[in-house]
Amino acid sequence: MEGILLSEGFTDLILCDGPGQAMEALGIGGGFSGGHRAPDLILLDVEMPAVNGIELCRIIKGSPAHRDIPVIMVTSLSQMEVLAQAFEAGAMDYITKPPRDVELLARVRSALALQQETEKRKAHETELLKLTQRLARAHQELVDKQQRLDEDLRSAAGIQKSLLPKGLPAGVAIPFAWEFQPSQFIGGDILNMVELQPGLLGLYIVDVAGHGVPAALVSVSVFQALLPSSGLIIQDGLPVPPVDVLGALDREYPLERFEKAFTMVYATLDMASGKLTFANAGHPRPLLFRADGSLEELDVASAPVGAGGLLPFSQDERVLSPGDRLLLFTDGVVEQPSPSGGGMFGLERLIEALASTRGLELGPWLAKAKERVLDFGGLSEPPDDITLVAIEFAN
Repeated sequence: MEGILLSEGFTDLILCDGPGQAMEALGIGGGFSGGHRAPDLILLDVEMPAVNGIELCRIIKGSPAHRDIPVIMVTSLSQMEVLAQAFEAGAMDYITKPPRDVELLARVRSALALQQETEKRKAHETELLKLTQRLARAHQELVDKQQRLDEDLRSAAGIQKSLLPKGLPAGVAIPFAWEFQPSQFIGGDILNMVELQPGLLGLYIVDVAGHGVPAALVSVSVFQALLPSSGLIIQDGLPVPPVDVLGALDREYPLERFEKAFTMVYATLDMASGKLTFANAGHPRPLLFRADGSLEELDVASAPVGAGGLLPFSQDERVLSPGDRLLLFTDGVVEQPSPSGGGMFGLERLIEALASTRGLELGPWLAKAKERVLDFGGLSEPPDDITLVAIEFAN
């Protein structure tokens, strides 16, 4: 066999006279002896002194460092019955003695080709395992970052919700209610009611374009700008007219500043006379539900704040009677989509929902309307912020 293999260029051969020398050469129980690398193929005779070839094959296959080395048994025709034991021990093929050149070379080449493919597969599997581990680490890092981000968003949402009104200003007695449902942990809608001077209230609703942190940052900034102490809605002790409030905000919040525009309605209400003065910057028109059952859309509009005065701001007035209800809402209410492709909730459905529950008190009235909007969407999280705010005039 040595002569046949050498003649065909297989020169890196280790010849062993028996099982002891073979185990020493393989380094079973230690490293490979003589500086040899692990062999690519083992030709193993069945008949050997002390330990036969089948038992030695079993020992080799039981060693983690050697179990993948292919073993070809060399046997005589009279030993064919032991081949089943050899295969059970881990041998992959056999050669009969005396070996023929063609058979020996064919089986050796086949075994080596298979071993090369096995090594390629193992290398590929190792690389895939490394890649899988890297992906798992990257995924865990993303999960950890998302958890931290969610915690930050929840904290920010708590801060933003703390800005929403807890009730009416001290000393003011008027039915007032609001409903707020952000599309994410935090949204771009904000609302408030402030006392501008005794007997005069300021009411506004703001909808910043977009959702999430960028929109929320702008909404918080606008909230701070509309505090009575900021000097924007009260100057020299006098309330600033709604049209001038919008003009000041348009100058203060150009589109280039935050790359976001926002719509809003700002109104003042004289509690003695019922005079409502309002201005609208690109926002859905407020709805005035009169006590007599009639409905008015307060139609005075302009471009959103941040558009640089694309359309001049203007204001209008109405006089409220006892029992009249004023509703302000953001476009997320009427633009709530149906998951079945049935279009948007729309203004008509909103008006119908409010008109049909007009007998409820103000808080439940709004809560019922928001419930109808969310039920229409059928989504756990609406695609846009949903905000409704209402007052009922009582004199």
